[in-house]
Amino acid sequence: MDKNQLKSLLFTHDKSRLKANAWNMQKATELINMLDSSIDLESYALKIISCGFFDLKELVRCLDYILLERAKDEALQYKIKNFVGTAYQEQILKERFCYIKSCENLPKWYRELL
Repeated sequence: MDKNQLKSLLFTHDKSRLKANAWNMQKATELINMLDSSIDLESYALKIISCGFFDLKELVRCLDYILLERAKDEALQYKIKNFVGTAYQEQILKERFCYIKSCENLPKWYRELL
């Protein structure tokens, strides 16, 4: 499922409230286009659909969960030299760094909706 099919499903589904509001449709489209360049949305399409996506806030929460999952995967690639603390603390720090790095380009309204 590519991003156009995903957008079409998001806006035409019976329970979708995105189609009722032009601002929500515009922001959802903007968000999908923005995240499609950094995340392979095709691999997460099933997760997005299973979350419900009935309005913009639910879509943002689902996409945020996907960003957190990706941050956990990316964090495994990093190693902190001379880290003083437990392995758990190091892992949390690396995950947080990757999550913040992935959220840098997201618009302000994205954080406000969470």
